Amino acid sequence: MELATLILLFLFVFIGIVLFKIIHKIVSFVVTLMLIGCIFLGVMVYLDYRNVENNQFSNLILFMNKEKITYAAQTTGFDLGTVKELPRAEKIRLEVLLNNSDLGAVLGDNQKLVIMYETAYKKDYLELTKLFQNDTLEQIDHGLKDGNLIIYPESLYFKFIRLVPRPLVSRVS
Repeated sequence: MELATLILLFLFVFIGIVLFKIIHKIVSFVVTLMLIGCIFLGVMVYLDYRNVENNQFSNLILFMNKEKITYAAQTTGFDLGTVKELPRAEKIRLEVLLNNSDLGAVLGDNQKLVIMYETAYKKDYLELTKLFQNDTLEQIDHGLKDGNLIIYPESLYFKFIRLVPRPLVSRVS
């Protein structure tokens, strides 16, 4: 009986050690993959941020009051020195497209479409420059999460801002 107990104890310890090594290797592999994925995601978000920051393409900016466009402009990048207000006929055409939820058609040849709802932003059209400065990341976060700011197409940088919890964004900004 004692020999059987010793053999059973030995087998139990041996199987435990083998299982521990297998589980340790699997966990190490998964943690390594997650770390590589996080680093890759961080690099992609940073590159996208640099692309947004150095944007020299045409952007369409719309200020909306419910379903009505109160101000529409095109800019080069997010530089207000290049703001060109759109004519009334163009605003009406864009409103029709927005009511049909066709953001792609509204975007047209522009790089980004930024829709700001006046319920959250002052009717002061210079709000846009404040919005995209580094010190207002928290304001962009609130706008994206509350639905008062729509950026189309939503690049990885803006998706990241929208998905990160608010306490983290306020620490970064």
